[in-house]
Amino acid sequence: MNGYANFMRLFILSALLGVFALAGNVAVDRGIAAYESGNFQEAIRQFSIAIRENPKNALSYIGRGIAYDDLGDTNKAIADFNQAKLDPNYANA
Repeated sequence: MNGYANFMRLFILSALLGVFALAGNVAVDRGIAAYESGNFQEAIRQFSIAIRENPKNALSYIGRGIAYDDLGDTNKAIADFNQAKLDPNYANA
């Protein structure tokens, strides 16, 4: 990944985590903490719990997709990003 792409990824992730921090969902908070500590498997597990609690929350799909991508599971990441696009607030993502 080139420097610009890496910068953009970190910028988007930082903004996303800031939005998550305002969500007040325990599973999302745990997912963020796991992601920030580099425990991507646990982040996926926690974001999956958040999705079960609220399947319409696009941000949980985005968080899980980012964690999948960091583990190299591009297909699952794309599936989550596509699911997030079903939310009209993120349709152009």
